[in-house]
Amino acid sequence: MIEAEENLSNKNIKRKRDEYENEIIEPPEEEQQRQHENYTCQ
Repeated sequence: MIEAEENLSNKNIKRKRDEYENEIIEPPEEEQQRQHENYTCQ
């Protein structure tokens, strides 16, 4: 029972970590445009 609970928690942690990494690798298009506008204004 305890091992099964640990496996589930590890899967949830890994899933959250993968989602977080994907967000870092692929920022939203709006954010990219905002950074580009800030760069061109300076």
